[in-house]
Amino acid sequence: MRCMTACMAALIATAPIVIPMAQSAGLGFMSNTPLTRLSGADQKSLNESVMATLNEAKDGEHRSWSSADADTDSKRGTTVDLVPTRSYQHGGRACRNIQLSFTSKVQNDRMTPAYCKLDDGSWKLLAPSRAKSKASAAKAD
Repeated sequence: MRCMTACMAALIATAPIVIPMAQSAGLGFMSNTPLTRLSGADQKSLNESVMATLNEAKDGEHRSWSSADADTDSKRGTTVDLVPTRSYQHGGRACRNIQLSFTSKVQNDRMTPAYCKLDDGSWKLLAPSRAKSKASAAKAD
């Protein structure tokens, strides 16, 4: 389950490139996630919404994203609730956890990836082990 969450989080940032490669590489477990049902344009749009939410939303503030076909009878229609859950410092960088709750006509899923802001202002997904160790350290404080 932890790998699936981490893998889906990584897909958000690289979905247009990774999904076709993952499917052709035999990573079948990814083919049954809401993210992989999104079109390339929807994957790009969702990534832009995640980045905007990381940049603009306060912790606990809900934002919503919908795929282009969310209002149709298509099985691909997906909505995502985006909620930054925690802001913190990691290695001198501003970092945030963001909860992504996927709802589609065929499957629901939730993940909470961690991102840190780079010097150029972009956000980089933290490796799952680094995100976990930071969360553990925060609880000890």
